[in-house]
Amino acid sequence: MKVDLVSRLWGGLPLCLVLLAACSEPSVSPPGLRDTLLVGCDETVSGVDGPPDTYSTVLGVVALPWDLSGGTQLGVEPDPAGGYFAKAGVDIRSDEPVVILVPDRLREEMAVGWGFSEATTWEATFEPCGDGEEWRAYSGGFWVRNPLCATLLVSLSAQRNKEITLGIGVSC
Repeated sequence: MKVDLVSRLWGGLPLCLVLLAACSEPSVSPPGLRDTLLVGCDETVSGVDGPPDTYSTVLGVVALPWDLSGGTQLGVEPDPAGGYFAKAGVDIRSDEPVVILVPDRLREEMAVGWGFSEATTWEATFEPCGDGEEWRAYSGGFWVRNPLCATLLVSLSAQRNKEITLGIGVSC
């Protein structure tokens, strides 16, 4: 009797796992997800005179559609791969590498991607281009499972970094 009960319980385990998987929300699954992505100088859309008025500058070298008051809300479009995409370019002028990092706690929720590659990542590193005086524009944006207030870390070095919050499909 005891063996029969155990085999019945274990026999139902695959069904339980299938039901659990069907009910849980999938993580964000943008195209070509990689742990890191190197964005080269040849992947710029163009040189620009400066960032658009709707962008804010971070650390003096990175410009994103980010409002220092926290009122930024990027619009989102449904993504065929699932979740949503918020188109948002980034402008950079730096003579040292720039890293835009999605924190570990948000890696199930979002990814980023800029440049000509179709890959997305949690850590985008932009190569230094020229003397750091000319702004360069990169197309791309954010892939999210659901609209959210996203925290990103913008870093030039271990000593020079800034955490920012963007509203992607929601106000923060």
